[in-house]
Amino acid sequence: MNSHFVTIPTRRFPLAFSLFVFIACAATTAFAGDRIVAGQYEVTSTRAGKTTTSSYCTTPEIAKGTNGNAQEVRSYLENSVKTCKISAFDLAGDTINYTMTCNGMTTTIHVVYHGDHFEGDMTNYHGGQASVAHTTAKRSGACKAEGQ
Repeated sequence: MNSHFVTIPTRRFPLAFSLFVFIACAATTAFAGDRIVAGQYEVTSTRAGKTTTSSYCTTPEIAKGTNGNAQEVRSYLENSVKTCKISAFDLAGDTINYTMTCNGMTTTIHVVYHGDHFEGDMTNYHGGQASVAHTTAKRSGACKAEGQ
């Protein structure tokens, strides 16, 4: 991974990162031909040498919206991120690549899926600067009840 990072304003990062985790979890190839199985995912992301961890619940509704063909998945994503515009989208086998623009920031995402886990890179471009995050995630079981 390239060790040269330029950071962008942090107030813009949470939306792009949330969309990365949402779409990456939503497209995971897991069981019986589904790209996603509902459940809890433990997510680790590294940006500029700093690592963060989080937990994300992929609901049955998200799973249902992402297990179609490329056109159906893109349509679902466009409807899910109405404040962003997806300008490029490719779903081929275990890999998804897409580009979206939200509030003047362009983000490209490349994710490779391995059943119940995935890894990928998200690059944000804003004001001539780029910031790269490498993310890995693994399904840990059923979604936790709220507050647990």
